[in-house]
Amino acid sequence: MNTKTLNQNAKFLKLFLSSAVIIGIAVLAGCGLNSNQANSNQTISGTVSGASSQGATIALSGASTATVKTDANGNYTFSGLANGTYNLTPGKSGCTFSPVNITVTMNCGNMMTNNRMTNSMMGGQQGGDSGSSCSNMMGVNFTATANTDTTYSISGMVISSGTGMSGMGKGLTSVTVTLTGAGSGSTTTTAMGMYTFRGLTNGSYTITPAKSGYTFTPISSAQTLSSTDIIGVNFTATTP
Repeated sequence: MNTKTLNQNAKFLKLFLSSAVIIGIAVLAGCGLNSNQANSNQTISGTVSGASSQGATIALSGASTATVKTDANGNYTFSGLANGTYNLTPGKSGCTFSPVNITVTMNCGNMMTNNRMTNSMMGGQQGGDSGSSCSNMMGVNFTATANTDTTYSISGMVISSGTGMSGMGKGLTSVTVTLTGAGSGSTTTTAMGMYTFRGLTNGSYTITPAKSGYTFTPISSAQTLSSTDIIGVNFTATTP
């Protein structure tokens, strides 16, 4: 191979390498621009189904924070999100949710870069410059269930020590009966001396009767609700 041929080959190689560098810079610049655009325009969406799906609050935290409410069909959307890890937590008074929260990761940059590099090298739009293939995270769904805590009751009777049928006492009306403890309230006995506290959850309670001109035995009664109603919490009223 003569000197002239070697010089020509060297010039060709230099030109080829220069062109490759220019094309590479253009490709990378294009990828970076498109990647940034895609990374700041991603969405997370889903649906809350079950009880009270409308108006549930979905809180977004992590790479950014936001809050939205579900629409009439239980749908929600967060838009304009960049790459990163996000945590979504639903909430609504009177409801519990399954799952309690969901973590998702948006990572569109690498995919976009690969697409643009492929497009530029192939001279076409093979990868989809819009980035729609990785810009949406759909189907991040929750199920809402209405709270259905079971409640119980405590009931009894206040009996006067007078002479009723068969020499027994009879029910004393208009006695104020007070409930304290895990819940609180007050009621008055009926014409038959009966009283009832309803809507109580499990726990410890104290029932205390009172009426002017009377003393009561016992003075009060401590009761513990444990997944069943309590009946027959009775008091005897006597006059001094």
